[in-house]
Amino acid sequence: MNQIKRFIFDEEAMGTLEVILISAVLIGAAILFKGGITKIIGSMLDNLSDNATDASN
Repeated sequence: MNQIKRFIFDEEAMGTLEVILISAVLIGAAILFKGGITKIIGSMLDNLSDNATDASN
């Protein structure tokens, strides 16, 4: 238990902790907005495909 406290309060561990927290927030946001993100990316890919087809004709 003492080692965990030292790790958490160690300044070198702060960088690691920050990365873990930021990653957790980003993953949580991606999961929360998964449907919207999928819809936007799908729309962009459809648009790109349509424009590529038009350009080749």
